[in-house]
Amino acid sequence: MALPQAPAGYKFIPVSTRGAKGTFSTSIRITGLKAAQQGIKDMNVQSVPIIDGALMDIGNVLAIGMDAVKPYQSFKVGSPVLRGQPHARRVSVGIAHKAARPVEFGRKNWWKGYSRPPASFGSPSGYSMKSGYKIARSPGQPARPYLGVIAGPSVAKSIEPYAGKKLVEAYEKQFEASHAAAGGNNS
Repeated sequence: MALPQAPAGYKFIPVSTRGAKGTFSTSIRITGLKAAQQGIKDMNVQSVPIIDGALMDIGNVLAIGMDAVKPYQSFKVGSPVLRGQPHARRVSVGIAHKAARPVEFGRKNWWKGYSRPPASFGSPSGYSMKSGYKIARSPGQPARPYLGVIAGPSVAKSIEPYAGKKLVEAYEKQFEASHAAAGGNNS
């Protein structure tokens, strides 16, 4: 059984990227793959190694792109992490640095007067969130987008053609392999 085809074949649907609360996400939507995801879910497949391998490749390319555009050497790009259920996987790559969000989005407010209790008081950072006050500065720290979240071409947008092609191939192979493993005929 072949992967269900969309009436016009597989095509990419442009989806806007968004950034909120220090995170940045982008989606690649491909017509026709919803049926494959549903088929994998209906076959109760618990492991999708072909899709996982493709997502890790996409995550590695994304990490290389993020590493190339980071503004400071102290910004450490993390390893790709797979998330989600087997029929609806996604890959996540992060930057480990406290200033990553203010550099990308800018900053208008600073906090002053925090007390520093012993680390055993529950707050993972050690700061008491009930003390201190907010100071608004004008104009503040301007945004210096490096990932392209606010404006400009993003790193995720630049790898979209590669990622889309890789995902279509992976879903086709995984669907056929899962169908054959379930005892189906792949003709």
